[in-house]
Parts: sequence; structure tokens; C-alpha cells
Amino acid sequence: TKEAGYQAQLAAYGQVKSALSAFQSAVSGLESANALQSVSATSADTSVYTASANSNAIPGTYSIEVVKLAQSQKLASQAFATVNDTLGTGTLTFQFGTDDGAGTFTANSAKAVQSLIIDTSHNSLSGVRDAINAANIGVSATIINDGTGYKLSLTSKDTGAANSIKITVTGDSVGTDVDNTGLSQLAYDPAGTLGNGKNISQTVAAQDAQLNVDGITNINKPSNTVTDLIQGVTLNLLKQSASGIPAQLTVANDTTSVQTSVQNFATAFNDLNKTLSDLTAYDSKTQ
Repeated sequence: TKEAGYQAQLAAYGQVKSALSAFQSAVSGLESANALQSVSATSADTSVYTASANSNAIPGTYSIEVVKLAQSQKLASQAFATVNDTLGTGTLTFQFGTDDGAGTFTANSAKAVQSLIIDTSHNSLSGVRDAINAANIGVSATIINDGTGYKLSLTSKDTGAANSIKITVTGDSVGTDVDNTGLSQLAYDPAGTLGNGKNISQTVAAQDAQLNVDGITNINKPSNTVTDLIQGVTLNLLKQSASGIPAQLTVANDTTSVQTSVQNFATAFNDLNKTLSDLTAYDSKTQ
């Protein structure tokens, strides 16, 4: 009988604990001023961009046109017969900056120069790919078979015009550091020419995202995730606006979330109160 009584008490404490936990969660939704000042951001065309807002956002409407998406630069080598073709040894140096497409490269002072030693264990096409990926230097490498052969494809990991790549070679074990032999077959100097330091090709140019907002044109951002355009609002750019048609952004107080928080509090409070009342009630019939 005592054991049954203790088991009943344990079960009751379990019910109280569960009800208190639910009540605690409901209270947390109301314990700060920010919870009662929720703001929502809504895009009129979520195929072009999506939006979210924090409590610092100011309610209002904005006309947003996505002119361009930010993109990373991509480079591709000449075609090789196999992925095991030997290139040579030496050092690849990667510098990031702005390539104007006319032979001028301006270094990005915010990004460090990265150097990678290619030794005899990584001097094949696939070996260079693996060495670049393992080094985590802001460039990803893959090999593409385009039907004519195997090409080393290099992509800057960061979007934006200031994240173009310049590749120089030193200590090439075959030929010179700029000719189109040995490791220097991977050299890419925007100011150079084929056989003189620019021996791979640009397949995709780096560019910033470009937006027009409320008549303010040519706003450039390096990423498709834009956090510093409108106060408290984050935009995720997905595609270019069709035919220059803007999509309206609406920033408004989110009364729905406040209503939900208050309702959750009331429900949890009533459930807790009922649990405590039921467990402490006296049944005169059963005593």
C-alpha cells in the first residue's frame, strides 16, 4: 500500500514538472521587450528574393529590383589527356582582388595572399586539385571532362568583384615561371598573355550583386545575402528581376507572433493551475 502511494506521488510530481516546464517555455516568450516588438519582412516575389527582419527594423515599404546577382570567378586550365598528367613542382601563389577585365588587377587588402607548395606527391592534375582543396585557401578546385580532355576548374569561394583570383608561379621545375609548360600552365595574371603568365582562361567573371531601391540605382553588394542595405532587414537574393520589374518589400509589426506568445502563456498557466488543483483536491468518497 505504501509503495502504491509513493508511486502515485512520483507520478503526480512528474505531472507537475511537465506542466511547469511548459509554463516556463511560455513565459520565455514574453520575458523580453524584443519578444513583444516582433517585426516581419515580406517579399512580394519570393522567387526573386526572400526577406527576414529583426527588432531593429523600421516598418515601411520598399521597391527593390535585383539587377544582378553576385557571383564567384571561375577559371579553367587547358585540356589534359588524363587526370594523372604531370605538371611539375613549384609554388602557386593566390592573390585576391578586382580584375577589371582590361589587364588591371587591384589587390584586395582585406584578404591575405596564400601560397601553396606543389611537391612531387601532388604534381599531377589530380594532385594539384587535391592540394588546393586541402589547403583551404579560399579557392575550390575540381576536374571537368569537356570531351576534349580534363580541365582543372578553379572557383573563388567568395562572391563579389573584389574576390577575383590572380595566380603566380615560382620555382617551376619545368621551363620558366610564366611560360605555358610545367606548373606555370596554371598561372593566371590578368595583365599577362598566353605563354606569358596568363595560361588559363576565365570562364565566369566575379561580380557584385546590384540592386535598385526606391529610385536609388546601382547599389553594389559583394554577396547575395545582404544584411546592410535596410536597417534590421536581411535579404537573400535568388534571381534577377524580370524585365526590370521591382518587387515590393513590406516591413511591418508582427502582431501574430505576439498574439501567439500571449495565448501560449494563458494556455500554459491554465494547464498548470488545473494540474495543481487536480493533484491537491480531496475526494471525500475515496478519502
